[in-house]
Amino acid sequence: INIDDITSVVTFNFFFRLYWTDPRFEMNAFWIALNDTKLASNGIDITQVFGAQGINGTIPLFWVPDLFFPDAINTDLSYSYFRLSPGGKFAWSRLVTMNLLQSTFNYASYPSDSHTICLSYISY
Repeated sequence: INIDDITSVVTFNFFFRLYWTDPRFEMNAFWIALNDTKLASNGIDITQVFGAQGINGTIPLFWVPDLFFPDAINTDLSYSYFRLSPGGKFAWSRLVTMNLLQSTFNYASYPSDSHTICLSYISY
């Protein structure tokens, strides 16, 4: 995390993870035939098989949430991976680098001050 105290811009990197279930991908017969408890518990990495946003400019071939960070000045979603687990459970992880304007910083009590940085997101 980097805070520019003059411009009140906060820059930080984090992994943003979303989880959802799509019953169209349950594939119970596939998981039974696979008969691999390690893969069943960890899921299968499907990033390269189905495509992922941000990797070589490809677009996912299945529904993924459309993320939007309304308070961000700029956002870089540079790395992504998808995992599919039994029951049609998806895990999507993205490395986010974001610049966020926080105009509410008050340094009157510096160096004993504290600040809360609010991050909101919208998913369609």
